[in-house]
Amino acid sequence: MEDAELVGDEDIDFLVGLGGGSEECKIRLSKDNIAWEYSNNIYKNKNRKYKFPLNEIILNLIKGERGIILNSDARLKIIKKNNTENTRDWNIWNVYFDYKLNKDIVEFVKLFKIRREEKIKLEQIRIATKKAEKLISEGKYSRAIDIWKHVDDGKEAEHFTRISAKKLENEKNYDGAMELWNGINVKEETIRVMKIKAEEREKARDYESAIEIWEVLGEIEEAARVRKLKAEQSAVKVAQNVIQGNQITKTEINDSVINRSNVGGGKSSKAEELREAKSLFEEGLIDDDEFKQMKKEILGK
Repeated sequence: MEDAELVGDEDIDFLVGLGGGSEECKIRLSKDNIAWEYSNNIYKNKNRKYKFPLNEIILNLIKGERGIILNSDARLKIIKKNNTENTRDWNIWNVYFDYKLNKDIVEFVKLFKIRREEKIKLEQIRIATKKAEKLISEGKYSRAIDIWKHVDDGKEAEHFTRISAKKLENEKNYDGAMELWNGINVKEETIRVMKIKAEEREKARDYESAIEIWEVLGEIEEAARVRKLKAEQSAVKVAQNVIQGNQITKTEINDSVINRSNVGGGKSSKAEELREAKSLFEEGLIDDDEFKQMKKEILGK
């Protein structure tokens, strides 16, 4: 008989009975498969070894009994439905045991059912994972979580969701990550991702979005701080672009100060020109390098 994907000897359980032709039948149960083999086979030309995944097999037991004259054997039916409810298309093997083995057979069948349920659950999880990953790639986050919850008690769904949410966060898909965290009611993670998104929007100077997120979070001080940044940015833009109602360039500002002596037919003193240049610098109309260049030109006259 082929090995049935076993981890160790403790994962193997045996039963030995008789097949329909009175040959010995040895049944082997592992965590993933069930296999059986007939020895002293009277049908020399037929394959008498079988092995199937647990989820493809059903075991039915009819217990043996001690009789007054004759004892009745215990009978274990091994059934493979072949994905049909038509019994004529099923494969059925009967294995017989002495009635004294009733207790051992009951324990064997109980263990088989436990392992079979585990196998079915793992297969359901595998299929659900594949479907959920596809839905997440399509942005259908709530449906992905629903699929998990349908096949699981919540533990695997939460584990899967955490991994997926972290992946979306790394991809900077913060809205998707937040929807996944909301789906499993992990409020602290939703808040954490919202804060990250607000900080990123602020770095991108998308102040309106940042302010909106901070207000939703109830972080009024943060919202006020970003509003101040927005106001300062607006003030600088206005100051840089508008003087006395006319749009002018920094070069024009420079020329205006340097050539002020030509206005009105008189000459300004160097001290006055320096004061005016300093005033422009302090108001943010020119930067430090431009201020230094203007000083150099004024003093070099």
